[in-house]
Parts: sequence; structure tokens; C-alpha cells
Amino acid sequence: MTKKRKKVGKEVYDILSNPNIDTKQSLMDTSNEMSKNMIPEVEKCILNHKHWTEPFYIVVINKRERLLINAIRQYFLARQSLPTPDLDQTVFKYTPSNGDLEYLWTVPDKNSIEYMIAYENVIPLEQKQLLEFCKLFKQGKLAKVFGK
Repeated sequence: MTKKRKKVGKEVYDILSNPNIDTKQSLMDTSNEMSKNMIPEVEKCILNHKHWTEPFYIVVINKRERLLINAIRQYFLARQSLPTPDLDQTVFKYTPSNGDLEYLWTVPDKNSIEYMIAYENVIPLEQKQLLEFCKLFKQGKLAKVFGK
């Protein structure tokens, strides 16, 4: 028996209506929470495109819900060409011939990019790679690093 998932609106309502839940969440907390389900969803996207024989890309797009202030949805899309880097995007490359899944980049939202670059001297070590992606994105060089 599969566990029935709550709808996003119900989840948001439950959180906001409970005064004992701290709704203030840092960017890192949000990122860590979203990353928990990312790889299983990427794997589902790969399975949905198992008929593709050439290497392809999995693009994860983060979208804020307009009506639900604390809800962010992730969309997983497969494509056969390297995407143009964009805000709120993570990209993987999958090679069907050997089953290799390669993480290429993550570009956060505009405010996060500006914050990370402005405070690069105090960015924790585990965010240094993300900082480099932010710098390359801002310079328009991120896609060039990966061959586009």
C-alpha cells in the first residue's frame, strides 16, 4: 500500500495555522530539504526517457507558488541538448550507455546569487562550489564551462 501524500495547499495551511511551528527557514535549510527528494525524482525522469540512447540532460526547475508564500515546487524535465543556464535551475547529464549521472550545476535565485557574491569571504566551505556557479552565471560563462 502506498502512502497518500498531502496536497501542497493542505501542507502550507497546516504549517501556517500552527503557532508552535517556526516558519522562518534559512536558504540553506530550504535547499537541504529540497535536495532530499531530488535524486529519486531525477531517477524517475531518467526511467521515463529510457528509450533515449544518446546522452541527455535532466533540468530541475524551482518555482515559487504565487498564492502560497512558503511553497516551492520542483519540476523535472529531460532534454537532449544542454540548457542555457537560468535562475532557480539545477542540471544533470545522463549517459544511457554506461548509466553515468553527472551533476553539472545549480543556479539559485537572483537574491541568493547577489548575497553569495557580496559575502563570498564568509561563505561556508560546503557552499564554495555553488559560489563558483554563481560567479560564472553572473559573468555569462557557466554554459561555456560545460561545452555550450
